[in-house]
Amino acid sequence: MLNQPLKPLRYPASGWLKPGNSKASLWKAEFRPLAEELGLKAGQLFGALRTAVTGRTATPPLFQTMAVLGKERCLERIDHALAKLSAP
Repeated sequence: MLNQPLKPLRYPASGWLKPGNSKASLWKAEFRPLAEELGLKAGQLFGALRTAVTGRTATPPLFQTMAVLGKERCLERIDHALAKLSAP
């Protein structure tokens, strides 16, 4: 049950962000269809992303935060969150 909030993040990272898109508005537009594809409400996916990327459940606007951090750093944080949840 502990890993439920980050379960949507197990979707292949290559399917998340298209190369060259580094603006918050573009990312948000890409993640909405992903949520639908995964059978989630956008808020469920965004909450999981927020937790993985920032370590918190309440933050400044998610996609603006992600744009400041950058794609690579966000993906590193998501991988780290998944690794922590997978550890015994």
